[in-house]
Amino acid sequence: MKEAIAFALDALAREKLKSFLTVLGMSVGCCALVLVIMVATAGRTYITALIEGIGANLVIVEREPGVAALQDELSAGDLGALRSLPNIVAAAGSYDNPLELQIGTRKVVARLVGVTEDFQKIRNLRILRGRYFDAEDFSKLNKVCLVTSSVNRRLRHGAVGNELKLGDSSCTIIGIFEEGISTFGQSEIQNETILLPYRVARIITGDSYFQVIYLQVAKHDDIDFATQQVKLVVASRHRSRPRYLVRNMTELLYLAEKTTIGLTGILLGVSIVCLVTAGVGIMNIMFATVTERTYEIGLRKALGASERAIRTQFLTEAALLSAFGAAIGVLTGTALSYFGSSIIPNIPSIPSALSIIGATVFTMAVGIAFGYLPAQRAAKLQPVDSLRHE
Repeated sequence: MKEAIAFALDALAREKLKSFLTVLGMSVGCCALVLVIMVATAGRTYITALIEGIGANLVIVEREPGVAALQDELSAGDLGALRSLPNIVAAAGSYDNPLELQIGTRKVVARLVGVTEDFQKIRNLRILRGRYFDAEDFSKLNKVCLVTSSVNRRLRHGAVGNELKLGDSSCTIIGIFEEGISTFGQSEIQNETILLPYRVARIITGDSYFQVIYLQVAKHDDIDFATQQVKLVVASRHRSRPRYLVRNMTELLYLAEKTTIGLTGILLGVSIVCLVTAGVGIMNIMFATVTERTYEIGLRKALGASERAIRTQFLTEAALLSAFGAAIGVLTGTALSYFGSSIIPNIPSIPSALSIIGATVFTMAVGIAFGYLPAQRAAKLQPVDSLRHE
């Protein structure tokens, strides 16, 4: 084996340009594999954190769009009944409605959202300035509200402590908030949102129902059981036809995982095509090398070299080309990940051991597989014919 490696290194050194171009092709494919595995892992972690950041262990109840009648909406009674279920540690309802506001000299359409006590805890709201509603605000119907940063920027003198006109009513701004994890406008929280105690929002809008009820389950393992219990309670309190959607974060995580797997498969396919293309390059180079070194092969066989020794020599050359390509690919992938982590959050600065080992092994396997036919051809050459080769 030492002789095979020495011969292989000497042969690669004599053909520096061919060897470099072949190694370059393998390194591109290996780097792509490293990055794909790393991005797939980071993407799954990011999406999971995003969904769980909306609220841990949540069961969500909402009316089915365009189906539920006004006299059969989710009510405060539903919220109380669901809160009393076992394994439910927190429950909150929300009602939202668009409202035209006069902010300075401009009219702005904002989202007026009425919430109950546990809404901040369940939805992981961050208070940037001021405070959240306290028990007295909910019990005494204090006309207070929180606004998003977008609304705050529109206010000339700053938000906290000022009065905000809401149609024929007004409220005192006590805080500025944002979502702990942005839902990008896919929930009741929009860029321009005003949060009020639910009963105060009822007075302003005249509506007395919830559009969404959030339930937080104590343990993740109990979330499926709790979801079934919630479905039974909602069905028992409303019409027989299914008019309400009951779902949990596990379903969203499952969909996110399937999406991630699909995208990863596509990217892996592209990376494998790159590696196979580089493997074909190795095979072409090795066939050309066998032809150029026919006399050398014949001389070695005439001196007693076996077919196995010749085959091992050329396979070693293919393996070395693959190994050099894998090493450069891993180093390049690590450098790109380190650079990407400084720009994009949740991208690890160092690829995982799985991505490095997997990409290296696959790159080596491709190189050896495509180098086998040229090595076999070299091993089968006849000494006499080879020595007469010009």
